[in-house]
Amino acid sequence: MPYFMAPATQILVPPILWFGANFTDVDVAGLKARKMDAYSHDNLFHTLLGVMGVKTQVYDTKLDIVGS
Repeated sequence: MPYFMAPATQILVPPILWFGANFTDVDVAGLKARKMDAYSHDNLFHTLLGVMGVKTQVYDTKLDIVGS
């Protein structure tokens, strides 16, 4: 649904993050400190771009859960 009429269950998503041994640059303590923050599907998009190292003008570091 369009954002303006989408139910909260579509917009607010509970993130589950798992990092293997190759993700050594992740600030785990910082993530734990923000674990109760509210995130949306917008955060998922930018977090995946950041984790995968995709370089694009649409990437917003403020919406990246791991990189912020």
